[in-house]
Amino acid sequence: MNLASNEVHVWLAALDPPAAELATLAATLDAAESDRAARYRFEHDRLRFIAARGILRAVLSAYLATTPADITFAYGPHGKPRVATNADPSSLQFNVSHSETYALIALARDLELGVDIEYMRHLDDMDAIARTAFSPRERTVLAALDSAAQHEVFYACWTRKEAYIKAIGRGLSFPLDSFDVSLPPDEPARLLAVRGNPAEVVRWRYHPLPPIPGYATALASQPASKRVRCWRWVGGV
Repeated sequence: MNLASNEVHVWLAALDPPAAELATLAATLDAAESDRAARYRFEHDRLRFIAARGILRAVLSAYLATTPADITFAYGPHGKPRVATNADPSSLQFNVSHSETYALIALARDLELGVDIEYMRHLDDMDAIARTAFSPRERTVLAALDSAAQHEVFYACWTRKEAYIKAIGRGLSFPLDSFDVSLPPDEPARLLAVRGNPAEVVRWRYHPLPPIPGYATALASQPASKRVRCWRWVGGV
């Protein structure tokens, strides 16, 4: 699979493949992934994890010209994964997110990136989450909206923040209330401010992704990326 140096490729995958296909995907997982799958309490969560990891391996194998089972992963200090086994491991970057029945996989060459997808379920504690995870500016924007709009805007904010902290490799070790993203969703997604590090604003850009009914998504990458190409995974790359 050809991936130009200024491109980002994004794959959307459904996590409910037929049983035979799921068995094929499961056979590509390593021992650590299989053990992790076995620890899931609910069967549907276990099967979706297997599908997500197996599809990730299938997609990566097309870019690395190898077999899915031969891929191994290494992890940063805060858990960000990277490919550990290919001829030029530093060149291919990827990030993955899954929620309910979908996964998003983003890939680039020599560009850090982060992606997030969230199923927009109803939250009884949305205000409490916003008070602890959103910045004062974001909370002000959210509070000014009517209740019908708040649900969508909350998830737009959450996914934009998640995509950024995944891109920088910090995960939830980086306080979500220490930076601002643009809202509401009809305003283009942007990183507005990072307390203590103003240069971050120009180091990252957000890219719009095709809408998925019932889900919110966000993709953040370094600004050298000029083009985003999107596909739907249907059992092969």
